[in-house]
Amino acid sequence: MNCCERRELCAGAVLLRFGLGALMLVASIGKFTMPKGAILLQVRPEFYQGLEKMFGNTWLPEFMWRPFAYAIPWAEVALGILLVLGIARFYIAVIGALYMLGLALGMMVAQQIATVAYNYMYFGLFVACVILSRYDCVCVDAIFCRKCRQTQGETNQNL
Repeated sequence: MNCCERRELCAGAVLLRFGLGALMLVASIGKFTMPKGAILLQVRPEFYQGLEKMFGNTWLPEFMWRPFAYAIPWAEVALGILLVLGIARFYIAVIGALYMLGLALGMMVAQQIATVAYNYMYFGLFVACVILSRYDCVCVDAIFCRKCRQTQGETNQNL
């Protein structure tokens, strides 16, 4: 692979990872509130009430959807921060893909077909992020990983 191809793959991987991370952070913002006098963010009760209304009348048992529902806002924040910073890129991208697959399956049960299509689109972007993670050379991981530093050094020498 010549230097230009590697540079393009690196740029694409970084932009995709950063874009998905920003998307996850922005998606999570509306799910939180900061009540007066509170020290920590809290998830808006309306978010959980909406999910309860959506999944309460489906065949999916409560013990399956409720824990996932409680994890959604926090998972989006964690995925967003880790993707933007580039920490454990491959593993976080795999977790993100599985997360989007879980959301898509839940929306199928709730018969929210338009949302299913969007979730599968994001699932595909996370899969692309998994595939391109080996070319991602601008990240926190590169500071600590010898293999990442070597790859980054090769990329910089070829530029």
